[in-house]
Amino acid sequence: MTSQKWQAAWQIYRAATDIPEHERQRFLDSASADPEVLEHVLVLLEQSQDISTPASVPEPIPAIGSIVGRYEVLSHIGSGGMGTVYSARDRDLDRTVALKFVSSGVIASVRLSA
Repeated sequence: MTSQKWQAAWQIYRAATDIPEHERQRFLDSASADPEVLEHVLVLLEQSQDISTPASVPEPIPAIGSIVGRYEVLSHIGSGGMGTVYSARDRDLDRTVALKFVSSGVIASVRLSA
């Protein structure tokens, strides 16, 4: 999945969480014609049903092979309390790098404590 599709899925997911459940399907049907994007939105919605705090909402995870900026995601290295780390290829410099995606909960807690 491309980074543009991930961004689209995340935006649709965020909008769908503000819509009452009985109206969501109609919204989702009109939000995107791309079945891959809608599938990921549905997964995010399903994962967040039992979550009560906004900081715990799952972040979109880049798919292996997706492009994020100038990087191509190669593999998942690990996850922890701060975020998730991936092996990626810098397409401009043609070398392997590590990409860390910091979780929104960590960002929110830093903003609150500042």
